[in-house]
Amino acid sequence: EAKLLKALQSDDAEAQQRAAEEIRRDPILLSKVPGGKEAILSVFENPGRHQGPLAMAMGKTWGASVRKNLVEAFDESGLIPTSNGEREANATNRAILTSLYEMIRDQGVKLGAYEANAAALYVGAGDVQTVLSAITLLGAIGDSAGTAALLTALAESDNNFIVKNAVIALGNIRDAKAGDELIYH
Repeated sequence: EAKLLKALQSDDAEAQQRAAEEIRRDPILLSKVPGGKEAILSVFENPGRHQGPLAMAMGKTWGASVRKNLVEAFDESGLIPTSNGEREANATNRAILTSLYEMIRDQGVKLGAYEANAAALYVGAGDVQTVLSAITLLGAIGDSAGTAALLTALAESDNNFIVKNAVIALGNIRDAKAGDELIYH
């Protein structure tokens, strides 16, 4: 476990990625790492390919106690992923969205407007999988803070999966402002 932390803290991006993937596959390793949670959170704050796998493991292991860390790690440069760096940021954003969703689904964690406002931005991402992850999370959160982004997705998207999932999410949110659109769709 000490070797994992050393690899995560190194300047070698490949070593960081391998260590993060190992932790993602076996999240219980997080609790065995010397220096524990604080060391991992410190590593997680630094952008890179290690963030996505760590986000998944952190959510499974520490749940609600790391939701703020996850939300703060969203990277808007990944909204329209065209370069390698933007694609990496997009992958991290998608992992964060998924980790937050799994906290709700698997652990019964209650998320609210703070997380919904952060996730709403990614309903307009340039990557369909990220958009679907954001929509799914907003529906699971159930806070009206996601309504405007979901209504925009309904109005602007030609993708049937996005439209269908936005309708489902709006139905879960049950915001009266979405009533007309839900009836229409």
